[in-house]
Amino acid sequence: MERRYFYLLLLFFSVQASAQSGPAGVGNSTNNVIWLSADSGVYNDAGTTLAANNNSVQEWHDRSGNNNHATETNSGNQPTYLTNIVNGFPVLRFNGSTDRILSSGVTATSQLSLWVVAQYSSLGSPNPGLIHGAPLGSAFSSTTTTKSVGMWVSSSSNQVWGRGVQSNLSIRSIPQVTTLSSGTFYGILNHYDGSNIQQYVNSTAAGSISYDGTLSSWADFGIGRQANESWNGDISEVIVYNFAVNSAQRIIVDNYLAAKYNYSLTSNDLYDMDDPANGDYDFEVAGIGRVDASNIHDDAQGSSIVRISKSSFGGLGNDEFLIWGHDNGPLTSVGYTDVPSGLMTRLGRSWRVAEKNTSGSSINVGRVYIDFDLTGLGLTGSSDLRLLIDSDGDGDFSDATAYTVDTDLGGNVYRFDINGGQLRDARTFTVATASTALPIELLSFGVRVENNAVSIQWSTASETNNDFFTVQRSADGQEFIDILQVPGAGNSQQTLQYDALDTQPLEGRSFYRLKQTDYDGTFSYSDIQSAWYAPAGLQFTVYPNPASGSIQISSHAKEAGTTEITLIDAQGKTCAQFSLAFRAGTQQHARAISPSLAPGIYYLKFQDPSIRTIPVIIE
Repeated sequence: MERRYFYLLLLFFSVQASAQSGPAGVGNSTNNVIWLSADSGVYNDAGTTLAANNNSVQEWHDRSGNNNHATETNSGNQPTYLTNIVNGFPVLRFNGSTDRILSSGVTATSQLSLWVVAQYSSLGSPNPGLIHGAPLGSAFSSTTTTKSVGMWVSSSSNQVWGRGVQSNLSIRSIPQVTTLSSGTFYGILNHYDGSNIQQYVNSTAAGSISYDGTLSSWADFGIGRQANESWNGDISEVIVYNFAVNSAQRIIVDNYLAAKYNYSLTSNDLYDMDDPANGDYDFEVAGIGRVDASNIHDDAQGSSIVRISKSSFGGLGNDEFLIWGHDNGPLTSVGYTDVPSGLMTRLGRSWRVAEKNTSGSSINVGRVYIDFDLTGLGLTGSSDLRLLIDSDGDGDFSDATAYTVDTDLGGNVYRFDINGGQLRDARTFTVATASTALPIELLSFGVRVENNAVSIQWSTASETNNDFFTVQRSADGQEFIDILQVPGAGNSQQTLQYDALDTQPLEGRSFYRLKQTDYDGTFSYSDIQSAWYAPAGLQFTVYPNPASGSIQISSHAKEAGTTEITLIDAQGKTCAQFSLAFRAGTQQHARAISPSLAPGIYYLKFQDPSIRTIPVIIE
């Protein structure tokens, strides 16, 4: 492997990062307020180092676009990250005793939809908690009326249940109906629609209770524990919407989760392309569908590069759905030659559709738009692109039908207008090009803090007409500037490793990405990675956390000094202020907690703005 080294050259140029769609193509960042999946953004520290197998988890990053990350700073309470547990996907494992993690700061509404995918190994307490929404600062409180929304499993019956607490603090508990078996994954939904709280297990209706249309605040979500009762098992995904999804949307999200985590739906199991016999198209499943005129979802993208929407001329009748997923093939065209005559190559990734009604019969939803967002893939130019549909289902696209682009939507997004006879149940599709190969096959891209710099590393499996890379940095993940320009290899079929160094990193969190530019000026972007940099001169940690009675502040400094510290509550109100004198080296400082402080989340803010604010949970 060839290794290349480059150092800081500061340039100035900014662009805008792209937005993110909701799970299964349902919702967006305005209403999908939390989306946590164990296959994305799990860190063993404060968001810098991705967790490895058996690592403790300090941060679980929110995919919704709202940055409602789940955190647990106390190492004794951190769940464990385990890889390849369910259908090849990882999980967070909770120990049934102390483990928990908290997502805070969500704006509450009186309607919501709350999914959790989980399994348990045993039920060691009366009602171990899967998820528990509560007023700000009360996520793990034992007070019954603070458990505004959530779901639990009763150890006496092995049945799942939950509740909603009305704004008048009246408690509305969902009856226990469905029995769960140990060692089995389930997708559980609590659905609050303004009149009823309905629970679904694997898409089948379970317990239901009415409520007055109001809910007490649910700004904090405690995951894996309620009060002192921890979950003893695995959680793989958490989805929270601040509205009541309609029945079509509910069916689509249920099919996405069931395909991903390989469990059976007891009703509305419409997407069968995840079956091994159909090629295991398990990944980034999304869909459109209609139950009736009041329950429609006709535009979806999810986390994939493919968006499908119903044409204004389309059918999509009652109880009809079109759901699709991909095979997790590489987003590269290198080496793929099974294309019709006159075309050059295709993407290694392909998608397969299920067109079904709720009875499970194959149907035709009619005319649809298929949009490909090819940002970062180097495939540009509407005259060059083709949509390939493999109608015989053999996985070989050399005999596929090729369709030209109908509309260039801008921003590297291209639309194909497809009639109902062209895309049918069980057909596979991908995108191909007439003359352009993808510029690079990026194997990895990562950043990490080393001494007083940020190391940026990436590798490519192949390169085609690759002129240069540009390393870009951002303070907020939105506006980026160029900081490094690195020559590409031009054309290569060997693995190349690149190493660069940002010797002037920003203090606090920074975001990095690669911009790759071809000889003809065409460019594309990598995924975004982040790093946390703090000057090594002064650092603080707090323990125990959660705490009661007193806390220990550990200081680590190059030289002696004094700092001012302010303790604030979750609303930003000052609760205490004090000076802390420290000596060079490491020193422990004991501080008593005022007995007047109510249990909840507080924050230690330091006089030096380069020192990160530390959350403290007081019990």
